[in-house]
Amino acid sequence: MKQFLFLFLSVSVLSYGLVFTRAFNLGGIDANALSVPTASPAPNQISTPVPVRPLDFTIARLEAFIRVPSGVVEKPFVILSGYQTYTSEGSIVTLSGSVGDKTFNCPSSPCGVEFPESAQITFHAENNLGKKSDEVQASILITNVTGGYSVTILTLGKFVTFSDSCANIWQNADSASPFWAKFPQDPAELNTQKTLYYLASRLLETGVVNAKDCPGGGFDNLSPNGCGIERARDQMTIWQNQYDFNIWLTGRDEHIPPYILKTLLEVESQFWPTSQRLFLDELGRGQINQLGIDVLLRTNPALYSQICATSLYRCDQPYEKLAPIDRALIRGALVQSLDAACPTCEYGVNINKAAQSIPLIAKVMYANCVQTKSLLKLNGVKASYEDSWKLTLVSYHSGFGCLQNALAKSAKDRIEVDWDTVSKNLDCRGSAAYVDKFWGSMLSYYTYAKKSPEIPTIKMDFPTPQPSPTPVFTNARIMVRIFMDQNGDGIQQTGETLDNVQVVLTLENGLSYTAYSKNGAVEFKLSNVSPGLRGVINLPGLYRSAQVKVPTNGDVSLVFVFANPIQATPTP
Repeated sequence: MKQFLFLFLSVSVLSYGLVFTRAFNLGGIDANALSVPTASPAPNQISTPVPVRPLDFTIARLEAFIRVPSGVVEKPFVILSGYQTYTSEGSIVTLSGSVGDKTFNCPSSPCGVEFPESAQITFHAENNLGKKSDEVQASILITNVTGGYSVTILTLGKFVTFSDSCANIWQNADSASPFWAKFPQDPAELNTQKTLYYLASRLLETGVVNAKDCPGGGFDNLSPNGCGIERARDQMTIWQNQYDFNIWLTGRDEHIPPYILKTLLEVESQFWPTSQRLFLDELGRGQINQLGIDVLLRTNPALYSQICATSLYRCDQPYEKLAPIDRALIRGALVQSLDAACPTCEYGVNINKAAQSIPLIAKVMYANCVQTKSLLKLNGVKASYEDSWKLTLVSYHSGFGCLQNALAKSAKDRIEVDWDTVSKNLDCRGSAAYVDKFWGSMLSYYTYAKKSPEIPTIKMDFPTPQPSPTPVFTNARIMVRIFMDQNGDGIQQTGETLDNVQVVLTLENGLSYTAYSKNGAVEFKLSNVSPGLRGVINLPGLYRSAQVKVPTNGDVSLVFVFANPIQATPTP
């Protein structure tokens, strides 16, 4: 994160963004703001530091997942996986569970479990130190079709309903979300298989991969040659995917799209944990520097309190009120948590510490989302959901001043700005190219999606194959009414209905339905849907949502009432 310009001497956090009273560029920064002063502070300013220890942003987690093969398969099966964060926990993950009254054990993750008939599966993951994940339950439907079998998850006890925290700030979510804004229900969907030359060179140089018998030891003019790339290919795939579960968890917990987070790590560091540009004071997978950390601490009081508790005896003042030496000490504690370099570790990398940086990178990205909202508001313009993300990347890469100058030039006689216009007004070197490179890499994500490897399959010992039972489907309807309560009586009156409002129903088995209100109402007639499924009703353009559960029959009624004028739900 190349924050050459930064913002905020005094900051107030509001539900929609930030209010700032002064901004300045790097040329006007007091040296004391970013380094330890040479002069001693006055006696009443002295605070005795405590020994700095790195922060732990990643809680040890072990979780289990299930997915089904796509299309028609010769033999029906499901795929089970177990993932754990990088901690001191064991590294070997196994899976076990039951289908009906039959039990199974998978010696490794992932593994396939044959499913000769429709049934419910219950399973969990476990590591070699005895730590177990929560149990996962799923109902599986096996259907005979031409050429084989179709496998479908009817109900799943573990389903993530995702909300983009940045879209909530910007209040501009698109009606049809692009793939990169959606949340993958299994971390395996984040896997990629890219040829990354910088990552390959680091794998060769540190000895992770041995290519001594290749011409030039695998290098030509300091770059990996064809032999070096091929020798490093397997490890290159492993290293670009080994933190996908951490990215998945961070996306879920910090509400940042995981595809954006993973693309950021690729563009900034090609997934090598100790990447650093010391001449810019940039460290870690997200290349965050002191200026970026300073902005984060000024805009995230909770994070500041957490760090202060590890660094200072007294934390009764906000970050911006501290003496420069104390601010430098707190920033140092945070930098220490990002730096995964470890001379005593294998290959010089502390992989546990590298995992710690991913939640912090997401927090920094969120701070830049807030900053983008503030600058759009300051210039009296709006931007689309996609363009708001591109502007946020400008803020992340080049800082507040770069984005502000471009928006000020682009906002003349406009209500909405777009990336094409703003990018032409960017004066900071390389900023537009950075965003375009980022976006091109993300849009080609599926081109480089990792192909599913062959996995060991556990055969369930059912005594006699039984014909698939006739599945029970609902005949229920979900009825949605939307109106604007102009007189405040809470009753829908003539002339208060809201039409052409997009309504999206998303069920936990992945099915999604979209309709537009007519006469203030939308009706979803459900078919081939099992009772008991949970789901979410969203009004994307009006920032409202509600949870539903599919009954066996009858109607489920939901009413969205708006005051006059309509206002979006404030960000919590």
